[in-house]
Amino acid sequence: AGGDDGYWQSGNFSSTSLTLRTGSAPTNYSAWMRFTGLSALHGTTIFSATITAIAAATGSAAAAFTVRARAANNPAAPTSEVEAAGGARHATSVSWPAVPAFTAGTAYTTPDLTALIQALVTDGYLASGVVLIYIESTGSGGTREFASYENTTYAEAQLTVEYGTAAEINPALLSVTPTLYGPSLTEILQ
Repeated sequence: AGGDDGYWQSGNFSSTSLTLRTGSAPTNYSAWMRFTGLSALHGTTIFSATITAIAAATGSAAAAFTVRARAANNPAAPTSEVEAAGGARHATSVSWPAVPAFTAGTAYTTPDLTALIQALVTDGYLASGVVLIYIESTGSGGTREFASYENTTYAEAQLTVEYGTAAEINPALLSVTPTLYGPSLTEILQ
């Protein structure tokens, strides 16, 4: 939703930009995305999880990121650089060591986030159905820009999670995108 995604760097914060910038050229930028409507994940086993985002700009310089999550149940969206850069991160993180070159308008998918989302479920941080994901610069390389919710040309990021219970043979697919009036939620039992 508007205000549910943004980026920050030292001395700069935006939750209304058309893009989510992350990388380190010339200074470190990091992005955040808040996803809601995930309460179905509470107490389940996560089979796969990724975020797919549309590139809002072309970028080809080498880049590496780390994907993290806020260690909190029902985390609020940051409203300042201090809140975005602060806030306890979960100990589990996912490295994105070789981010591909971006072409504007093309969809790109994070590495598998299953370990991160499962850790949040296991530790009770998804009981509320809300997760705050960070894509943080590792301090080297170029930048990448993803479309934000406010972008009028490209769709916002989407978190896709396959999950189920130990008793289920087939996982369910949960797909969530941040929107102004709550998530776009699709559950498909396979």
